[in-house]
Amino acid sequence: MRIRKTIWSAATLAAALALPACSSAPPAPTTISLTVAGATALNPDPSGRASPVMLRLYQLGPSDAFANADFFQVIDQDKATLGPTLLDRQEMAVQPGSRQTVTIQPKPDVRILAVAAAFRAYEEAGWRAMLAVEPNKANRFVLTAKASAITLTRRGEDDDESGDTAAETPDGNKPEGDKPEGGKPKTEGAKPDQQPAAKHNLIVKGPS
Repeated sequence: MRIRKTIWSAATLAAALALPACSSAPPAPTTISLTVAGATALNPDPSGRASPVMLRLYQLGPSDAFANADFFQVIDQDKATLGPTLLDRQEMAVQPGSRQTVTIQPKPDVRILAVAAAFRAYEEAGWRAMLAVEPNKANRFVLTAKASAITLTRRGEDDDESGDTAAETPDGNKPEGDKPEGGKPKTEGAKPDQQPAAKHNLIVKGPS
């Protein structure tokens, strides 16, 4: 009788200990994956030949600094421009007609994924794109680099990645990204003799 009572007490204790464990399950992790597709007519040079373009991938906290900055404030002075909202920066090159998917290790306080592209014809380019990062969810983004513009979209859980043919689409001369009203970008921070963005010393880096 005493043995049976001891077994019952042990089982009751185990069940009681299991209840808090079940109720305090950790939240789902925040993940970020980015599929990057480059158009066949990407970033044409003066003779019209396609060429690679450099991208900067920014993880940001809540802020309007990236959206309000001009091209050179981001390309040349991103740390000063973005300030404490800049959590991480990575760089990568996109080849014409290419497609690749990268995994980005999210910072704890990331709320925005922002991308800047150093197009040759930066004056007329849609060089900027950004989307909110949803915490505790799988964030799957698609960045399409066209001739002179980038677009950033969110991929749903059920979307078929093989159905996206943006990498083979040469269209992009009419930017869908950040082209200011009137077609004249804000370049107050640029010097008159400054060269196109493709000549900036951008270095490809892996995750920091």
